[in-house]
Formats: sequence, C-alpha cells, structure tokens
Amino acid sequence: MANAAGKAQERGGDRWRTLPAAADVARVVAREVAGDPPDMAFTRNEVMRETLGGRTWRGALANLAGRPLDEVEVRVRFHDRDGCAVGSPLTARAARLAPGADLYMQARLPAAAVGMQIGSLRWTAGGGMVALGPFGCRPFSGAQA
Repeated sequence: MANAAGKAQERGGDRWRTLPAAADVARVVAREVAGDPPDMAFTRNEVMRETLGGRTWRGALANLAGRPLDEVEVRVRFHDRDGCAVGSPLTARAARLAPGADLYMQARLPAAAVGMQIGSLRWTAGGGMVALGPFGCRPFSGAQA
C-alpha cells in the first residue's frame, strides 16, 4: 500500500474542510506543558470513499504557534476495531512550517481500518526539540468512514 504525504502549505491555499468537531480534537496534539498554549493542532481526520470502493484518509496538522516550527515530523498509524495496527504507517515531514500553515497528509486505507492514532509528533523551535506521543486512537470522521 503506497502512502503519500503532502507538503506544508499556507492556510487558504487549499480549501480543505476543517473537522466539524475540531474543538474536540484540537488539543490532542498540543504541548503538554501546563499553561503553554498548544503549538500544533490536529484539524482534519476524514475518509473519502473512492469510486471503485477503496477509501482514502486525509489529515492535517496546523501550526498554531506564533513562530515557525522546524523539522516537523508526524507518524500516523491506522487501527482496526480491536485497536490493532493495520497497514503501513504514514510518516509526513516538513522542513519548516510557518505560523498558520498546515501539514497535509493522505493515505489509502486498509479495508479493516476504522480509526487512526498519532504515534509520534516532533518539531524544533527556538533551539529546543519537542517530542510527543503516542496519543490515543481516534475514529475517522465523515459520512464515508
């Protein structure tokens, strides 16, 4: 199964839809330091059904920090109803993610996949590195999930 990761794009360059329940998932990928505002937010987790019956997952992370984030890397795993990993994990990278920019991700899904998990998220900013994860499993959003 081939996975493809999009490159970082400025917000508004694409008209990708934000999750209706974005407020619920926006804090999933955030700095875990008390009192710090989140630097990254998971803003898209949807599945599109293809004409021939396959499914494609699309996800996005947004840079909410007021500064650029360098060497951004996210690893996404897909899971089945029992929470077991299925298919190949997706790794997406951006050398630099400007404030307000999104990192778009896309992958074909295995038939058994019912949700996703951010296995790891890393970036550098201000001379320090932040490494988070793994996070909990999330079901896919959208009518095609």
